[in-house]
Amino acid sequence: MKQLYAGRLILQPTAVARLRVTDPYSIHRLMLDLVQLERPKEISDKGSEPSGLQWVDRGEHLCGRVIDFLTMLSLKEEASVLPEDVRLMYRSLPESFLDHENYRFQIVVNPVRSVLGRPGFRRALTNEADVREWFVRRMQAAGADVTISMVDQLKLDSFRKNEMLLKFARARIFGKLHVEDRAKFEQIARMGIGKGRAFGYGFLQLAVM
Repeated sequence: MKQLYAGRLILQPTAVARLRVTDPYSIHRLMLDLVQLERPKEISDKGSEPSGLQWVDRGEHLCGRVIDFLTMLSLKEEASVLPEDVRLMYRSLPESFLDHENYRFQIVVNPVRSVLGRPGFRRALTNEADVREWFVRRMQAAGADVTISMVDQLKLDSFRKNEMLLKFARARIFGKLHVEDRAKFEQIARMGIGKGRAFGYGFLQLAVM
């Protein structure tokens, strides 16, 4: 399995204004610009190897705007030289990080369901009970049994990508999980859950219990 790298990007208010960080799409662009991934030449030529880049906007803190991320590729050398109002922390995770059985987790998800008879159409889930059921089922399919302790931030996000208006359901979920199928769990821990992962949804943040 490839090495995992975890990082945190902290933006001072001046950086937030200068970089026009206003919505998930602007953060998506920021991650590609400031935390661009250095792909090995053999991967770049093929163009088919996913980076596994996942991120989540942690919002405003005393230290600034916090964005956490996880990836399977190292960062470009340029990422080590950033403006004074942008701070980047970055480290490799222990190879055994995903070998444990029990974790605490938190995650921001885009909970949606397909609609029968309407190919490509998805219905946003905004009811807490529906979100809980959806997430438990997704995690069971991903090889983990979960106990949810809290669900909040139930709302709809909308923002523009160029001229296109994008809409996503949103829910933040906290809890504990027990790994039942290691291979399935590792896949989802490395690649994320559900739709909208490029825009900050589906990053399963884990802490070993």
